[in-house]
Amino acid sequence: MPSPGRLTSVLLRRRLPLGTRFGLLHAEVGRRFRPRPAYPLRYGPGVVFLSHSDYAIDWESFKWAVADDAYPTDYAGAVVLDLGAHKGYYSAHVVARGARVVVSFEPEAANLALLEQAAATYRKRGADWRIRPSAVGAERGEAMLRVMEGSWAHSLHPPDSWAQ
Repeated sequence: MPSPGRLTSVLLRRRLPLGTRFGLLHAEVGRRFRPRPAYPLRYGPGVVFLSHSDYAIDWESFKWAVADDAYPTDYAGAVVLDLGAHKGYYSAHVVARGARVVVSFEPEAANLALLEQAAATYRKRGADWRIRPSAVGAERGEAMLRVMEGSWAHSLHPPDSWAQ
């Protein structure tokens, strides 16, 4: 959960659309007083979702990909692959910044469900955002996906420390 100071610092960033800043504030208030499975957040031409069960992780992931502009570049006309797309915050960011095609890979079911919902809202506005319900690894074939409590903590090859 963001501290009041961190939330305020993000809400004051003018690079974020006003509607997105309002949506972040609405999600923060809503999760405290009227919990829902997920909180819609308008960003660019569509909507992404912050899940209640992984709210802190989702908030930080959205902040990092969008508010912090983690990968500042010109996406106009680009074809972007988002490997391990989580709930689609980076994918939504590049669509909003002009990517021609985005292909998001995400194997984990809960993340995939919200990723699909987000992509559908962008497709309604003409975005070419494709979803692949799979992981990407160095070897071809099937593998066991290890999922931990946090929605970000899944891996095809987890470190030994995960077993503890």
